[in-house]
Amino acid sequence: MDNSVPVRSFESRADFDSAFQNLFDGQRTLAQPIGQCLAFEIFHDEKTDPILLADVIEMADIGMTQRRNSARFPIEVGAGQTVNGAIYTSPWAFTSIGSPTTGGTIDFLDTKAVVCANCHTTMNHIAPLFANFDGTGQLTGAIAVHTPADGSPLATMADWLPAGETTAWRFGVAAPDLPALGAAMAADRDVATCGVARVWNFALGKGDIVDTIAVVPPTVIQAQVDAFAAGGGKLKDAMYAVFTSDDFVKF
Repeated sequence: MDNSVPVRSFESRADFDSAFQNLFDGQRTLAQPIGQCLAFEIFHDEKTDPILLADVIEMADIGMTQRRNSARFPIEVGAGQTVNGAIYTSPWAFTSIGSPTTGGTIDFLDTKAVVCANCHTTMNHIAPLFANFDGTGQLTGAIAVHTPADGSPLATMADWLPAGETTAWRFGVAAPDLPALGAAMAADRDVATCGVARVWNFALGKGDIVDTIAVVPPTVIQAQVDAFAAGGGKLKDAMYAVFTSDDFVKF
């Protein structure tokens, strides 16, 4: 959400949808300078593959985690170790993602500028689940994602994961297909907290969590997150809970 506007009417659904579209646009802009450490984007004419969209959303939310006063979503944090002189914090094995040494195109194991694997060990285990969607969002029968290399070749599984690695939502939470991914996300408390926090900022006119670093302490939205999770993750119910909360109706 590129500077979400305050809600003036609960019925202004069009503005709500527009704000969420701005979220995608803003996060894409934020993440583009990271370059090769992002997953596979066609930069020409600002066109973005669907898989990169998921990738950028993951990457852009890092600011929430680094501030330490919001949910640990989506970054996974392990015990931490030193790899090539850099700090690696993911619980996944450092070599669990693709690189040229395992047949990949992008070196996700690069540590010269940033430790790409800190984020991509999570992202690359999710990304292949969306690989068959083309640039218009249509599901195809084969991988339809291109790599940012000369000629924009189609990606292969090796571009994300080396042989033997399988897709997953988080470390230890397997997701062999999209229904399994959805089920895993629905069961993840951090997903609920993230969703409610963004509805909260939209309602209160606080701006986007990423663009403005307008983080929401979990204690502030605890009741709304509890209700959202208990009610089966219904967005309309979450919006109602936020718009009828004391923080919204009392001054």
